Parts: sequence; C-alpha cells; structure tokens
Amino acid sequence: MQSEKFVVVEVQGVKYRVVTQSKIRKHLSTILLNEWGIEEFNVEWHSKMNGWDWTVEILKVSDIKLWTNVMEDSNFLLNLEERVEIQKDRILQNQSIEPIVVRGRDMVLYDGYARFHSLKRLGKHKVLAYVGT
Repeated sequence: MQSEKFVVVEVQGVKYRVVTQSKIRKHLSTILLNEWGIEEFNVEWHSKMNGWDWTVEILKVSDIKLWTNVMEDSNFLLNLEERVEIQKDRILQNQSIEPIVVRGRDMVLYDGYARFHSLKRLGKHKVLAYVGT
C-alpha cells in the first residue's frame, strides 16, 4: 500500500515503508522522539543527527555495528527479545516495517535493533536503512 508520504520498497522479500528523501529528517525526528523519550532524543538528535544528510540505502547486515551503549543497557535488553519476535512475525506476515537508522561514518546502528535482529534470524543479508552522514 502506498500513500503520498510513504512508498513500499522490497529488499530480499521484506517490505519497508519508506519516506521520500526530502522528508527523512522530519520523519526520524518524530519517530525517534516517541521511541527514545525527550532526554535521550535531545542529546542525540539536537547535538548530532539533525545536522546529518540523510539517504535511503541497502546495506549488508554484516557491515552494521551495534552501539555499545545500547547493548550494555539492561533495561533495553530486558524486552528486546519480545520486540524481535514481534518484528519477525510482522515480516513473516508480509507487513511492511521501517528501515533501520544507521550512522554512516562508522555503520553504527542507531535505531531498529528489533528489526535488525529479526532480519538476521530470518537469514537476511541485506537491510534497508536511513543512513545519516
């Protein structure tokens, strides 16, 4: 299903709901504020990410690195497994998912850990990402 705001892009049989390039910054600002909360959002978005140029790219799963701070956060890890299973079910039911968010200079995953891990478990070697540089 396509709308004025989103297009559906398929990579390795996985459907992604993608905004046009000119709308990536605004879209990420909205979803990351909701997901991360105001404090973490203000630190990361306003000091770093808002100034990045954003593109949509197909990346190799093997090239993406996990953000150490996130993977050491016990609160984050507590419900990651449940979220991975939810995303895996969405993919298997042919529902569209959001691209992951990657910092381009070092390929660190900023957002989309459940989607990323579910794609790995499903044996996918490529992933669609919003890449900020």
